[in-house]
Amino acid sequence: MIFADLVAPHWAARDGIDTISLKRSAAMIPLSAETEELARRLAEHNGKTPEQVVEEAIEAKARVAGIVASASEGSRKIVDLDRVGEIVRRVSGRPLRDRRPARDILDEAWGRGR
Repeated sequence: MIFADLVAPHWAARDGIDTISLKRSAAMIPLSAETEELARRLAEHNGKTPEQVVEEAIEAKARVAGIVASASEGSRKIVDLDRVGEIVRRVSGRPLRDRRPARDILDEAWGRGR
């Protein structure tokens, strides 16, 4: 028996909580104390719940691995690399507007005088 089976009938209906979601969340993968503490600290720092922090981290890793993490990501447009190459060639062939050396531009951008 899980926590949701014991407690949920008493207060879930009162608080408008879906007991099926509660049962699903109670069957989470166990985390080490260190990982749980890190998730809590990061969540507090970002104004989120530990569950949101863990979910975002897993989704980010899934994206990096090439795994579609959500239905909305499956609808992304496919990048046409030939078109990207064409645009890069066209733009790189145009003259620069700022003829100064890159160092001078960076110094100005960062407020450093020479």
